[in-house]
This record gives sequence, C-alpha cells and structure tokens, in this order.
Amino acid sequence: MVAPAAAPPPGVSLTGLAIRACLFLLFVRAGGMVFGGILFWLFDSLLVAAALGLFLAAAAATAVVVRVFERGRLADVGLAVAVPAQPPRPAGGR
Repeated sequence: MVAPAAAPPPGVSLTGLAIRACLFLLFVRAGGMVFGGILFWLFDSLLVAAALGLFLAAAAATAVVVRVFERGRLADVGLAVAVPAQPPRPAGGR
C-alpha cells in the first residue's frame, strides 16, 4: 500500500511578498522614529537612541508581521525570551 503524497504548501505570490516587505519597512520606519525619539529623550545620547531604537523597532515590526501574516510567535523566528530556571532548593534548608 502506498501512502498518499502530501499536498505542497501554499506558495506566496509576488504581490503578497511585496505587501509583507512594504509593511515591514513601514513598521520599522515608524517604530524607529517613535522608539528613537523616546530613547533620545530618556538617555540624551544619539548612539544609544539609534541602536536600541532600531532594534526595538525591528523586533516590534517582526512580531507584528509574523503574527498577522503567519499566525506565529517571536519564538518561531528565533526571538524567544528564555527565562532562567530556578535552582533546586536544599531539602532541609530554608
């Protein structure tokens, strides 16, 4: 008995890809202005505001675009936040 062939995953059209890329760039640009402005106001340092603002804007844009178009999470693109495990407590200690 032969197993049926799996259906190929639906492809992304060129138009869909262009829409996703344009929305991502729009979110990065808008988020960079917002996060950069807030960080420049907080730290009064252009270097800190530019570096952290762009990182935060790109992370937020990635989260929004992945969530909207792929119904995914940040962990799906390698941006998961790992919470360190608690060390085991001694049996008789406080």
